[in-house]
Amino acid sequence: MPEVIGDVWKLETDRQEIASEDLDFLCQKALKGVRKARAYVVSIFEESWAEIKAKLKTEGSVWVVWWMDGVNKHLKNTY
Repeated sequence: MPEVIGDVWKLETDRQEIASEDLDFLCQKALKGVRKARAYVVSIFEESWAEIKAKLKTEGSVWVVWWMDGVNKHLKNTY
């Protein structure tokens, strides 16, 4: 589980940090309408785009667990 440092999350490994930043970049592209990014994000989180879009705008401990599941799936796909 990530460590909270103020408003910043410190993830367990450097690889998770990189994967989280990369996935965030892809999510931002998906939010801007890039279809390939959206399709990839949907495949990572295995939810509808509407559900993912809503979750990307929330915070909290449930969000962190959801996000880290996605980060770890992305990590397995890319690194």
